[in-house]
Amino acid sequence: LVAQHPRIHLTINLTPVLLEQIDDYLERGATDRALDLTLTPAEKLDDAATEEILSSFFDADWHHQIYPHARYHELLEARRAGHPFDVQDLRDLQMWFNLAWFAPEFLDGIVELPDGGTASVRDLARQERGYRHDQVEAMVDEQYKILRAIVPMHRELQDAGRIEVSTTPYHHPILPLLIDTDGATIDRPGTRHPPRFAFPDDAEAQTRAAVAAYRQRFGRA
Repeated sequence: LVAQHPRIHLTINLTPVLLEQIDDYLERGATDRALDLTLTPAEKLDDAATEEILSSFFDADWHHQIYPHARYHELLEARRAGHPFDVQDLRDLQMWFNLAWFAPEFLDGIVELPDGGTASVRDLARQERGYRHDQVEAMVDEQYKILRAIVPMHRELQDAGRIEVSTTPYHHPILPLLIDTDGATIDRPGTRHPPRFAFPDDAEAQTRAAVAAYRQRFGRA
């Protein structure tokens, strides 16, 4: 969006620990339960995994992420009514739980990436139903393309003077509390300080690590 509006100048904060987690997925084979359930062929889901999908794959804002998509809305109503889900229903749910979390730019169009490629799930969203497992895998591939583009896109915009990228101490701590929790303000009657924690060396290490990580990714201070 920033790239489309040259007169807008803003600052975007990227925490080192977030970027490390992205690298975990891209470079170190990290996964999570939702991803595992998404990539399991629907016909191979056992009863426990099926129930887990039915219990968790509607965890989205109903009004903004489910109701606008006819098939996702249909699946939600079937779940609320207690109707059984067949293999195709489960695969469509695997797809829509993920599609609903893509930004509208990817759902409605094709987004150019810094490496010259593109990312989009427009055709999958338009299909609405009847997905195959290889299409679910293709959708996940688009997620990974977007993850790979995050740092290059921010770096490109920053180098062009369009944005500034800020960062935080490495694991996003509240530095004054690492230095000394007794420095916290007591803001209401009955509140007390916790047992004192004071470790300024940790605050310095978190900051030093963040500076190094930023330089490594963005080539500047």
